[in-house]
Amino acid sequence: PEAMARQALDAMDRVALRDAFDLRRNVVNLKKVLLHSWHTSEPLEKELRRMSTFWRGDMSWDNGFLDAARYRDVCVAHMRCKGAAHAVFDGRVMTKAICCVPRHPELPRPAKLSGLPRTMTTHSWLDQALDTLAEMDKENLAEGADSPGADEGADSSAKGVGRAMTGSAAAKNAAGEPSDV
Repeated sequence: PEAMARQALDAMDRVALRDAFDLRRNVVNLKKVLLHSWHTSEPLEKELRRMSTFWRGDMSWDNGFLDAARYRDVCVAHMRCKGAAHAVFDGRVMTKAICCVPRHPELPRPAKLSGLPRTMTTHSWLDQALDTLAEMDKENLAEGADSPGADEGADSSAKGVGRAMTGSAAAKNAAGEPSDV
């Protein structure tokens, strides 16, 4: 039995099986850290949301915000915290999907991994932002066509910032590459 155990350990060393299990253990630990980070960010995001609601009360329709810089800083901090929390959540979901990959090569991969990057929360936010920009672009073009002299001196290549004008970004996203957007 001792000789067989040595042969088995040697075979495991040849295929780096111990390294694979160590890597999986590290991914599981990373998943736990990301979950803890996400849970830690929730109360902070909630407090920043409350602060932005509270400081919004400084606004009057006649004079605008009494302290616009304070309100802007709180809103920017809130959106950054919210974005970071969702990115951490996406990271946790992806590490969990990696941990759940079946060991048998013929079994299907988890849907979260096979659908990347479309399965990420942050990617759906990017899609929503691009859709909004495309709608705004259409509205601006429609308003510009109604005004006199709208076409004079206008550079048609400069028009459009929405989805219609981001073909390279869409191609990069479809290929799973980071975009410039």
